[in-house]
Amino acid sequence: MERAAFLFPGQGSQYIGMGSSLYKEHAAARLVFEEASDLLGKDFAHICFSGSIVNLNKTEHMLLAIFLVSVATFRTYMEEVGQEPSYCAGHSLGEISALTCSGAIRFADAVHIVHQRSLLAEKAAEHGQGAMTVVNGIQENQIRNICEMSSRVGEPVSLACINSDVQFVIAGHYSAVDRAEDQIASIGGQITPLLMSPPFHSALMEEAADELEAVLKSYTYQKPRWPVIANATVSVYNEPEDIYRYLRMQLTQPVRWKETMDFLKQRQITQTIEMGPQSVLTNLVAANYPGVQSYSYGQADDRLHLLKKIGSGQGEIQGKSSVYSKESLVKRCLTAAVCTRNRNGNEEEFLTGVIGPYEQLEDIERRLEQDYGAVSQGDLLQALELLNTIFHTKKVAADIQTMRFWKILEETGNQELAEHLPFLQVLK
Repeated sequence: MERAAFLFPGQGSQYIGMGSSLYKEHAAARLVFEEASDLLGKDFAHICFSGSIVNLNKTEHMLLAIFLVSVATFRTYMEEVGQEPSYCAGHSLGEISALTCSGAIRFADAVHIVHQRSLLAEKAAEHGQGAMTVVNGIQENQIRNICEMSSRVGEPVSLACINSDVQFVIAGHYSAVDRAEDQIASIGGQITPLLMSPPFHSALMEEAADELEAVLKSYTYQKPRWPVIANATVSVYNEPEDIYRYLRMQLTQPVRWKETMDFLKQRQITQTIEMGPQSVLTNLVAANYPGVQSYSYGQADDRLHLLKKIGSGQGEIQGKSSVYSKESLVKRCLTAAVCTRNRNGNEEEFLTGVIGPYEQLEDIERRLEQDYGAVSQGDLLQALELLNTIFHTKKVAADIQTMRFWKILEETGNQELAEHLPFLQVLK
């Protein structure tokens, strides 16, 4: 059996239209965008699929957009194929995507964390002092020496990403980055400045890192379902507390991606599957690890190949009760509960008939994210009954209730549950 690692990309993989086919074809992918849009009050489907590239490339949109497409790709993969990874790793922002998909961070919390990380990065960029540049064609020791020679007091530049033996990113004060670029070009290196990018993974992000740590400490985490490798330490997350420590370090320390891939290779990983919009990490694997098969599930050709190779064709897995159909159903119930207009002015009834059931729905969601096996068919039926209570308390018209319930069941592939719901029997 293949030993697979799931890889999650960072900035630079975005483009207009990314994730649109998954969104159109899979309820699990649509739910990712809908929930994030509800949480933040922005239409991320529009931003990703049909907005302007300028708007997408704003830091506050770009990072969230990549995160959402990555999670949507992962959930689609788990529904279509379902083979679990031996390890997960994410490049920069992708580390948060990896932690989320591994169950260590709740999706709703991760949306807020990525949003805050984006705002902190924008704040750092507004100072106008930072810059990042991709470097190809020279050796790591040469770049380290150049960065050291180009740095001044108050104007640092350093390695931000070590992607392979010959691909790097430098970041720091723009004057120091300029000096380093001149030196790199003079010895035959290739430089590609990243326009409008905050100086991620450099000393200039120290203040943002402190603020991000405070944000991270305000949430509760779980132990990852699968091992996740930290960018800054090339070690596996062992405890929930590692999350705020390692993600804080990541903002000021380099992404040690080459070491991460060496780590996976040493543990007999035979296959990597990129969960994101393009094939950025997949191409790095193909170029540097010829013995490892690399795929990007966001690409139609790779997706089809994996469905045939791992899933033995999509026909074999149709009709299965996927753990992600469970998750989709519960999340759909939560979304419907929040988005449905309340027409009941009785505060006591609202407290017992809406707030109470909603908290029980959240409890089912938490158990599902921590342990798929802990949520049974009875829990799914309870989720639907709780939503029924919320609808009745909010005084939703019967025909609208019926339409919404059937939509939830059909889009999550759980139509068979209808026969166990007395309030839907009249429709049979």
